[in-house]
Parts: sequence; structure tokens; C-alpha cells
Amino acid sequence: MPALKRCAFGVSLVLACLVVAGCGPMLPGPGLGSSTETPTGTPFALPGGVTVTGDITGDMFGDHADETWGNGPGWVDVGFTLANGTTADVTVEFPAGLIFIARDVTTQHGMTVQVIAVTLAKSTSRTYRLRLFCVNAHRSVATSIDKFDFGPVTDSKGLVEIIGLLKGKTLDDSSGDTIQSAVWSVTDRGGLTAADRQALRGL
Repeated sequence: MPALKRCAFGVSLVLACLVVAGCGPMLPGPGLGSSTETPTGTPFALPGGVTVTGDITGDMFGDHADETWGNGPGWVDVGFTLANGTTADVTVEFPAGLIFIARDVTTQHGMTVQVIAVTLAKSTSRTYRLRLFCVNAHRSVATSIDKFDFGPVTDSKGLVEIIGLLKGKTLDDSSGDTIQSAVWSVTDRGGLTAADRQALRGL
């Protein structure tokens, strides 16, 4: 084998070994960053008797929603109406790491970073606006014509680490950009940095 080819082969082999060993750049996972695959993780379902009326869309409710939750910086806000068809009040919990999957592969998926729990009174409907975090930096911002579906609760190690660092914290709008930058470090920049971790711990 010529020397140049041996050198190129050796470099490729070392890089492959580093990635497998966890020493190289962290691969973001299906549906994250530039991936057009379906995100993976634990399946999510609404409680029995609770349904979505119409579609989950890029935020078409804005300030007119009955309730607004989350502190995402505005890249992926979604709006939807939940109907409780039961004769009892129901608490609906959206887990930290729940991904809302955009049906258009050019639109960003969104993700919760903390648990969101809402109470839906018996035999009623309410509209909700969730301000999510983008997991695809180079896709388009969600608009009112975009439609979404509930996806899984992410199994991305990097995103799970972010969720752990934010657990129990009281977050407001001032922390949105810091969190979004950390999310993009995982999904689009090769993994969390020491600076990301320090910034998240300081929130």
C-alpha cells in the first residue's frame, strides 16, 4: 500500500475508533441536527380520554392561548387544543425531553427541557402554547402553517445531560438563549462543552 494511502487509512481508523470509544465528536442521533430520520426515544401518549382537537401547529395562538408554558427563545413555539372527554379533572404531563416532530423536514423539531404539567378540567377544552427548544439549527423557524406530532421522549445522551443540569431550576426568559445554545452544541456542533455545562449550572 502506498505511503499516502496508508496514512489516510490510519487517520480514518483512528477517528473511527475515537467515535466508537466516545472520545470523538458526539453523534447527535436520529432526527437531530442535520438528520432527517425520525427521532428516537420513549414513546409518549396522552392520558386516556384526552385528545388533541385539530392539529398541533407552529404557534397560531400566541398570546391568545389559555396557557403558555416554557421559555424557548422563539424558534419553535407550538400551539394546540386539548379536550378532556372524561367526567374527572385530568393532569397531563409533558416530560422533559419530549420532542414535537415537524411534518415538514425543512422545519425545526422542538423539545421540552423541563416537565410541563397542566390540569384539564372535566368535559372542557383548553388551548396551550409551548415555547420549545430547537433541535435542528439549520432548519426553518416554525410558523403557523407548520404541523407537528407528538414524538418520543429523547434518548440522546447529550440532551438528557442538559435536562439533568436543568432539573429543579426555576427558568425564565433570560435563560432561553443559554439553553438553546447548549442544545445546539449537542445537536449541531459535536457535543456539550465545558462552557455549556458551566453556563447551565449557573442558571
